[in-house]
Amino acid sequence: VDQRTDVWSWGVVFYEMLTGKLPFKGESQEIVIHAILNDEPPRPSEINVKIPAKLERITAGAMAKSLQDRYQNIRELIVDLQAPEISQQISAQLDDLPEQFQPSIAVLAFEDMSPARDQEYFCDGIAEEIINDLGQVSGLRVASRTSSFAYKGTRDDIRNIGKKLGVQSVLEGSVRRADKRIRITTQLIDVSDGCHLWTEQYNRELEDVFAIQEEIAHSIAQALKVELTDEEKLAIEEPPTRSIKAYDFYLQGRRFFYRHKRRFMQHAIELFSRAIEIDSSYARAYAGRADCHSFLYWYFGGSAFNLKQAEKDSATALKLNSKLSEAHTSRGLTLSLSSRFEEAEREFETAKELNPELFEIYYFYARACFLQGKYEQAKNLYIEASRVNPSDFQSPALLAFVYKTMGQEEKMPPILHEALYKVEQHL
Repeated sequence: VDQRTDVWSWGVVFYEMLTGKLPFKGESQEIVIHAILNDEPPRPSEINVKIPAKLERITAGAMAKSLQDRYQNIRELIVDLQAPEISQQISAQLDDLPEQFQPSIAVLAFEDMSPARDQEYFCDGIAEEIINDLGQVSGLRVASRTSSFAYKGTRDDIRNIGKKLGVQSVLEGSVRRADKRIRITTQLIDVSDGCHLWTEQYNRELEDVFAIQEEIAHSIAQALKVELTDEEKLAIEEPPTRSIKAYDFYLQGRRFFYRHKRRFMQHAIELFSRAIEIDSSYARAYAGRADCHSFLYWYFGGSAFNLKQAEKDSATALKLNSKLSEAHTSRGLTLSLSSRFEEAEREFETAKELNPELFEIYYFYARACFLQGKYEQAKNLYIEASRVNPSDFQSPALLAFVYKTMGQEEKMPPILHEALYKVEQHL
């Protein structure tokens, strides 16, 4: 630890100034430390093509891992920055750098304000639908459901939550459902100062819930100054189902599915089936039922009936909506359980293109790659799974096992410590 340490720190800050991104990222201190020690960040010109090569070399010289390869003091670095042959070019390039980067948002689980406090599943569903709608917008980065919902019930400051999730804005809200009426209150908060960017209250008939979700998504895009394409507008305006009853059964099914026990899976199947009886074109209900059958096959006995039903339902979901990321993910899981790995890979890749923040894509895809002996690919997918869902303990635990299988035991300790911490948090 000497002045070359400060040079390195300067390089990290300068890198972020040039690119808008941190050179070493991770959801925990252990992962960041591992990246600093072992990984090389992308060259700044890979992120911003306008950065000149000489300026890139200066940044690399400041951030070199070897003390001998790094600038020995800040004076050496300043001399290179002020060299006549590059100073004018640097000034011109820096003046032309983009000042704004992609806006980002996290949608927290909505609070249940209903008289009986029995509508938590419905509140979660509304927030999840808004996440799905915003996920269709290419100019907006949306934190995943799993990472945002990890803060359900906490009283942490919104600004702290936003910073932990790495987003610029946070949407929070509440729902009051009584008889056939619904009241939804929402507020969009700027993480940097805690100020409200936008707030609104909707008092409507229950049947208007899909229109409310659409209005919220449009209002958020407007508040964050994100332009929607015609295709994105159509995707947001298309409701998941035409029936509020089918929607209600679907949301209840999701609630039981996330509890990951055999009897809850079976109950979720009943609820998804009731949604399908009401609306036979409900793609998400078919995908949800397919996931339940896949999990029953995978974890609870391996019944051939469950695998066959999962294949049937996942195929139906895709036929009904080929643009639904959850449908491609369900299909990929089913195909991988049948050892049809090439087909499964295509489904997972399509799902990633449609919604890169869906945790299940990376988790199921990683497990499929591991079964094929594609350990490097499995490693990268588990890392992505941890990024999308920072509270998940299975991904780092399985990542450590991948390192062991690859003969890289020296990389296991920090990952295992992270997994242990997350297990303790979960318990």
